[in-house]
Amino acid sequence: MNKIIALILTFSLIFTLGCGKDDPMETLIKMIKNSSNKDELISKEELLRIQNFIEKHDILKEFSDCNKLIELAKQETKNNELKIEGCESAVKSFKTQFYIENSGSMDGYVRGNTDFEKVISKLLGDVAYLFQKENLKVNFICDKIHPKENIKELNDFVKNLEPGKGDYEIGNRNTSELNNIIKLILNNLEVDAIAIYVSDCIYSLEPGKDSKGSLSYCQNGTKIAFTDIFDKKPNVNFATSVFRLTSNFNGSYFSFNNQTKNINLERPYFVWVIGKSDLVNEFNKKINLETQYTHSFSFSENEKQPKHAILLNTNKIGTIKLDKTSNQTNFEEIEFDESKFQFTIATDLSHYKYPNDFLTDINNYSISENCKIESIKPYKKLNNNDDNKCKGMTHLITISLNKKFNSKELSLNLLNKSPKWVTELSTEDDSKIPNDNLKTFGFNYLFEGVKDAYRIRQEKITNQKNNNLFTINIKIKNIK
Repeated sequence: MNKIIALILTFSLIFTLGCGKDDPMETLIKMIKNSSNKDELISKEELLRIQNFIEKHDILKEFSDCNKLIELAKQETKNNELKIEGCESAVKSFKTQFYIENSGSMDGYVRGNTDFEKVISKLLGDVAYLFQKENLKVNFICDKIHPKENIKELNDFVKNLEPGKGDYEIGNRNTSELNNIIKLILNNLEVDAIAIYVSDCIYSLEPGKDSKGSLSYCQNGTKIAFTDIFDKKPNVNFATSVFRLTSNFNGSYFSFNNQTKNINLERPYFVWVIGKSDLVNEFNKKINLETQYTHSFSFSENEKQPKHAILLNTNKIGTIKLDKTSNQTNFEEIEFDESKFQFTIATDLSHYKYPNDFLTDINNYSISENCKIESIKPYKKLNNNDDNKCKGMTHLITISLNKKFNSKELSLNLLNKSPKWVTELSTEDDSKIPNDNLKTFGFNYLFEGVKDAYRIRQEKITNQKNNNLFTINIKIKNIK
């Protein structure tokens, strides 16, 4: 009997792949779509079946190359996040437009041997090695962009970053208006490139102006700089990552009220990475800044809502009956155990390029009335049957309901909030330095300006006003 079943299955496979009306290319596309229609991961087993089919057809030979196969799969499934297990693409090579701000406020970071210089040296070396040195264009930026041509040795270039030396002294270094610099970088950004911008990111205010009002004005300018480039390139999916680092600083510090203080202290600075989301994500994966940065955040455009699955056994209190028509995403019926009902969902948050401490912070979420988020944890293998539902999932969220809950739908929302560190490490009065040496003047306004721009962009994409980064809705037909 088993032999007969095997023979039938073999015959069906041969007929499907070899004797059908589809040509090999159409069949390959169908196989890719069928392998990825339930999630965003093509497994090793599914990959092997696809590779065996490719080997039998010379016309498909180019797709033996993993890069070509991944490119085809993403194109045909219209999913840039699609992963193929065991078929990792090679590192993408793309242009990198590297900007080092060299206004006078930056001098303290490059006087003597500093951590700033070590990070810049390593960053330039890694970019040149991973994404090809000929694709790396280094610039100084203050009043305008000043390209640094014909760099023979990157280490020697960094060693010469010193106040008073020729390379570093280029341009009008007495002035640097942050929003003008951002505009210059964004307007010069090529579609097939990323921009890396290194700066202390301090807004310059007009003398005698109210700091809070002026900072709000600057925030609006930042928002406009980003929304302008979004509008000019509506078909480009932009992402922006910001990394906060610190370094020893020995030089003049210029406060918002035009006081100048000579300090020799640890000070923060920032590395911004801006470009197409796939290029920025590739940079973040390949370039390891983790040992250097203290905080980070990423902004991106997200059209998709995260997929989820209700788990039947994990952290459960009460009785669960799933709606069989909803692919394990909704309840047919729930029953309380005395006064409480609790369940866990597995969800895929890989589209959302936020730090894990942001995604797992319960305070960054809202949930329906009479519901409570008990915990949000990165997915780890489960020692029960629920693990079968967790393929491609990144997080486990446990939710409880009290007896007052009486709704047909539960909504969980990730709010469009700024991470705590942005406010905690910002100040509106930097005249207190050296006491507040680890805070950056007006940085929370800069951050909010970028966030506002991405919110407006998201509203245009989804055609609806919404201050949530995502929403998971779970329907409940009956409650006992």
